[in-house]
Amino acid sequence: MSTIAFGTVYGSIDLDGEQIPVAVDEPSMREVARLAGGESFSATSEGELRNVYAALGEEIGYETKQVDVSKPWLAGGTLATMAGLGSAFAFGRRIP
Repeated sequence: MSTIAFGTVYGSIDLDGEQIPVAVDEPSMREVARLAGGESFSATSEGELRNVYAALGEEIGYETKQVDVSKPWLAGGTLATMAGLGSAFAFGRRIP
């Protein structure tokens, strides 16, 4: 897992008219990446962030898998049918 520290040491946000400092914590981001076995990147502007994403392009993505999901529905339907037949026989003494 890679991390991207995006921001500056003098960054801030405006919260209800008050400027609150929110400096990026690059050492913590580097430590997270190190513990996860990934790389740490930093960007202070949109251009730098685009360059980091371009460098990570091969690592970022998704994988499509074809999976058969009919087995649980088949098993559930079979169990419901068996339960219905069992209760019909137990309570009605006959199979419908």
